[in-house]
Amino acid sequence: MTTGHMTTRTSDPKVWDVSLRIWHWSFAAAVSFSLATGMSGDLKLIDWHLRSGYVVLALLAFRLCWGLFGTRFARFTAYRTTPAALVQHFKRASTAQVHTAPGVVMAWSVWLTCLVQAVCGLFNSDDIFTEGPLARYASDAQIDMAGFVHARVFWLLIVLISVHLVAILWYGLVRRDPLALSMFTGRKPATVDSVVARPAATVFAWLAAAVILGLLVSF
Repeated sequence: MTTGHMTTRTSDPKVWDVSLRIWHWSFAAAVSFSLATGMSGDLKLIDWHLRSGYVVLALLAFRLCWGLFGTRFARFTAYRTTPAALVQHFKRASTAQVHTAPGVVMAWSVWLTCLVQAVCGLFNSDDIFTEGPLARYASDAQIDMAGFVHARVFWLLIVLISVHLVAILWYGLVRRDPLALSMFTGRKPATVDSVVARPAATVFAWLAAAVILGLLVSF
């Protein structure tokens, strides 16, 4: 048992703080809704598709802040791996750890893909019914490129999410690693200290997300 800002080290510590868990499920919901409305082809849902894209960008702004100033295992410094670590993960049974090498690769892949997809959506236009809020500031060539990327990265994101879901099932059923449950409880088997709350950083990160959302909606 330690005192002050340190916490008790247990075999089932709290590694995911409340803000990260709220962000995770909000992000999953926003991305899923955006994909569903984009895939539907229903023009009545286009406005909702645009709004969900704004929410995705606002949540990515929060994740950027939380990756820099958040709790220990939410920081980007914890999301580092190497090709060798990735290979070793599949060659031998891994010990309990907060981040796995494949998990780190998947996290960065999803974040960056969603960022590219959402930013391209801001410049996208079909010249008839729908126009992203920043399309007016782009040339025709830039708009065409944004639309080209937006239409194709969509399917890459579908593949990444599918792999992610299959991996969660595999880890849960085969490796007995409750990945999905840990994003509800915040706890995960690992020999580390529980994370310490960061109130000031929490306010700053959510405020940054709110500002980004407000700016996007105002366009």
